[in-house]
Amino acid sequence: NGADVALYNDSIAPAGYSGAWASGVTAIKNMLTYMGLTYEEITYIDLNTSPQNFSSLYKVIVFPGGYAQWYNYWISNTGKDRIRSFVNSGGRYFGICAGAFFACDSTVWEGTAYDDNAGYNAYGELTGYNLDLFAGTGTGPMNDIANWDGEGYNMTTINFQTSNSILSSYNTVPYSEDILYYGGPYFTASGSTSVTTLATYNYNSKPAIIAFEYG
Repeated sequence: NGADVALYNDSIAPAGYSGAWASGVTAIKNMLTYMGLTYEEITYIDLNTSPQNFSSLYKVIVFPGGYAQWYNYWISNTGKDRIRSFVNSGGRYFGICAGAFFACDSTVWEGTAYDDNAGYNAYGELTGYNLDLFAGTGTGPMNDIANWDGEGYNMTTINFQTSNSILSSYNTVPYSEDILYYGGPYFTASGSTSVTTLATYNYNSKPAIIAFEYG
């Protein structure tokens, strides 16, 4: 029907094969309600097969944290084309943790690099990290913050140091905030990609939150 935000939720997938972290989806719903924004949940079926124009329905698509491998598995190449078209036409993509990995041209996870053609999706298409909204690499986890194979998550400090129009109404730089870290990436842009670094990890000064234009 349309709303301010399209929130991706693939809980319809078989048990153990969904990408979106259920607790994260709940948190995002609460956040959007608190902010006074309307939202509508979408699934990989909507992305892959809907006859509707998402640009006329939503302002932002949000991909929560979870497991990006299942995003790549359930969302077909047609679904990824829809996301790219949405952003290219002026829509916004907001990716958290796995949602950020999903948007990258390539990822490095536990020292192993993954790119296009990393495997096959549910529809027999050769796929991988080929959404390619961000021309760069997402690297994680940072085990010195939280050991992925141990406690898994921890609080960590991120620093906002650069003045920008995106967050200017939120707070005045410089400032710092503690966030939940659960295996998310730091970002490395490729070549001449123009990226605004909104925040860096206090741990290693690497980009933690970035913004950029696509199309």
